[in-house]
Amino acid sequence: MKLKLLPVSIGALAIGIAACTGDYLEFDKFEAAYTPTVAAPIARLSISVDDVLKRWESDIIKSHDPAVDPGDADSAFFLTLVYKDTLEPLSYPSGAPVSPITVNLPQEDVLLRIFGNLDDGDFRFVNPSVRFTLDNQTDIPFLLAFRDGAGGDLFTSRVGPGNVPIETTKREIEIIDPTHPYDIVVNGETTFTLDNDNIRYVDDPNDDKPMSSVIEPVPKKLYYGLDVKPTITGTTTGGDVNVYADVILPLEGYGNITFYDTATYEFFEAGDTIDFVKFIELRLIIDNGIPMEASVSGTLYDSTTTPWTALMALPLYSHDMASGSSTLDPERMVVGPADPGVDPSWETTPTQEISDIILTKDETVTFTDHSLGGSQNSLTQVEAFARGNKMIINANIQTAGAEGGTVSKLYSHYSMDIILGVRASVGLDLNDVLN
Repeated sequence: MKLKLLPVSIGALAIGIAACTGDYLEFDKFEAAYTPTVAAPIARLSISVDDVLKRWESDIIKSHDPAVDPGDADSAFFLTLVYKDTLEPLSYPSGAPVSPITVNLPQEDVLLRIFGNLDDGDFRFVNPSVRFTLDNQTDIPFLLAFRDGAGGDLFTSRVGPGNVPIETTKREIEIIDPTHPYDIVVNGETTFTLDNDNIRYVDDPNDDKPMSSVIEPVPKKLYYGLDVKPTITGTTTGGDVNVYADVILPLEGYGNITFYDTATYEFFEAGDTIDFVKFIELRLIIDNGIPMEASVSGTLYDSTTTPWTALMALPLYSHDMASGSSTLDPERMVVGPADPGVDPSWETTPTQEISDIILTKDETVTFTDHSLGGSQNSLTQVEAFARGNKMIINANIQTAGAEGGTVSKLYSHYSMDIILGVRASVGLDLNDVLN
């Protein structure tokens, strides 16, 4: 039989009393020496802010920020998300009569959930906005008005089954911009923006950041209805009036975001017996390069069943918390924020946290086994690890003092690197392991 390893150089693998000495795993720091042992990295995961954002349907604007990086314009990109929505055009045939009669455009909506593998969270952006652009290709000047206020069509809401608003979560919006309704020029584009300065919630007019709360535990949408009204009487040469809406979210704010990612692991050949394995020591190493505190959990899955079978949660402890304090959560480890640098700088120094996990044949796990039609099944920890092939990492990142606390500004290169290594105590001849 052979043991499965990640593709690494021979210098990163050590068999016998010596530990694995790959620099990025530092397996020489394992607390005990086992004879004989196999030590190797089996899974690694890099979760970058840029990659996570790309999983959701939005445009990402990358802006070089000379305020914090006056040098290389390709090195530090501040991120802004833009969600685009296009309404059906309002068309006028040539020679059509025109009069000051209001035309009610259908209600539209824009999804405000921004991260790809987002689980839940509440992140408040300090400067979000919704920009509307009217491309008037006619010779008709218009007034454009939102159907806002109590009972209107301008509101945010969580979304329920059937993609309909949940009435109890609706928050109606009133526009307090003195230039509203807006004048729309002929044969050209007119742009106007709704932001924290020119709207307010009907149910809480004193909220000073009404556009800021845009991530909810369930999908949330901004709904809006528009009325257009010609300001002349006569006939037109014809053309279309196109309406575009852009939700603009500069990634600067405070709060927390929970997301997840999946790593594939394999340590044994399929069909191998694991009777020779005495116990397994896992090492989870997390390098947090995001200037936000992270709380991380991991679950092992068997993805060969439908649905996947959740085998066991990893019993995580931070390496420097090995005293076994009763305040520790055995299924979640906390990783401090990256050092944001000075002045400040977009360059961060990652914070590393290590959790050593012992899996034995003395401890069992019970789970719903979808290979057995959803019946309950029990395996030893070693057997569960051997059966699994996927590790789902759930990470919650939050700013210091998440509720109205320190504002974080996110750049494309910020990432969290996660490495899972394994060290097994075995009872085989080493020639059998290597051949």
